[in-house]
Amino acid sequence: MEKNTLYKWLFLLVMIIGSLMLVTPVDQKVRLGLDLKGGISFIVEIDRDALAKRLKDANPDADEAKLQEILDEEIGQAKDNAVEVIRNRVDTIGIAEPSIYPKGEDRIIVQLPGVDEDKQVEARDSIMSVAFLEFRLVHQSSEEWVEELFAEGKAPRGFKVGSAEQQYYIRDRDAMADEDMDRAYYDRLREYSAKPRSEFLLMKDELKDGSTIFRPYYVETRTQMTGDALKEARVEYGNFNEPRISLEFNSQGARDFAQVTRDYAPRGERNFDSEEGRQLAIVLDETLYSAPVIRTPILDGRAEITGVFSPSEATRLVNVLRAGSLPAPVKIIEERQVSPSLGHDSIESGVKAAVMGLTLVLVFTRPRVSVRMYPCCLSCSFSPSVCGYRQGSCRFSPEEPRPARSGCR
Repeated sequence: MEKNTLYKWLFLLVMIIGSLMLVTPVDQKVRLGLDLKGGISFIVEIDRDALAKRLKDANPDADEAKLQEILDEEIGQAKDNAVEVIRNRVDTIGIAEPSIYPKGEDRIIVQLPGVDEDKQVEARDSIMSVAFLEFRLVHQSSEEWVEELFAEGKAPRGFKVGSAEQQYYIRDRDAMADEDMDRAYYDRLREYSAKPRSEFLLMKDELKDGSTIFRPYYVETRTQMTGDALKEARVEYGNFNEPRISLEFNSQGARDFAQVTRDYAPRGERNFDSEEGRQLAIVLDETLYSAPVIRTPILDGRAEITGVFSPSEATRLVNVLRAGSLPAPVKIIEERQVSPSLGHDSIESGVKAAVMGLTLVLVFTRPRVSVRMYPCCLSCSFSPSVCGYRQGSCRFSPEEPRPARSGCR
């Protein structure tokens, strides 16, 4: 074999080995998308109606044109911020290499390859959670209004009176299944037996026998403070190993929280005529988790969210709070499961095509030899070094001219 040919084959071999080293191991070096690994894909949309309602409450004197102008501006900012917040939340779940990017005016594409069913549920809950933390007061007439409900035997759809004496509801799954209790349902629930400047909220609780109950409250719509000043959130456990969420505010948040608790403590500046403190409702994403009584001013900038939730749910809430709140409510308008079978078929087809193509290249680029040489020099087409003629074992009849030695190159 000529030296130039040998060098060419050696160079090709080095290139092949180097290329394989760059992509090996494949699962670590090559990023596979949904079509190859399977997974789930969401199309998330900014909830314009919910954002418009919030802006209207914050700007009661603005006309429709002004509100629309503010809404258009907020939508653009909310979409960009929501991309980063959703990415932070997905990272806390431990999903590797998600694909999250904006699309259009108010939509976000979220692609999560290679996630199992449990991770999909956790991701869906994290994306849908606005993580909007509010501290609001329980309405002073809440106890009176709740007594009226139980005196009349009233209960919102999906619930029934569990005990009129202890004033709690239990779930009525015959009237409404769990999967039907979506965001639209809870929006309607807040307006149940509507009262002025308040919303109807249910707080999940647990009896001594472990059964789940729901206690109704009328909570003021006015927000005393939000979780924007939240510095830290972590899961802690009480004396009976029950999980609770500990909150710590930054310096500005600590001052605001101290002012709220000072105002509504017994004989506080805004509760001067009462010997009892007001109840401070802790509301996360329109869900009432606890409503403790303010007994003394809290000056250290710390608070706790107690309630009936599992350790895993408490951890998810903490991760959502740490990642930050979404600037606007969002909704999932499309959810699509993607199977990796189509990608695997494409890979198999590609491998077959590559093997066939390489075979054809080798066949049609073999050195040309005389037909009369094939009986002894067939292997010479690929490796002249093993040719029988070159080794002296090839024999031809006297009538046939001996082929030139260059035929075996």
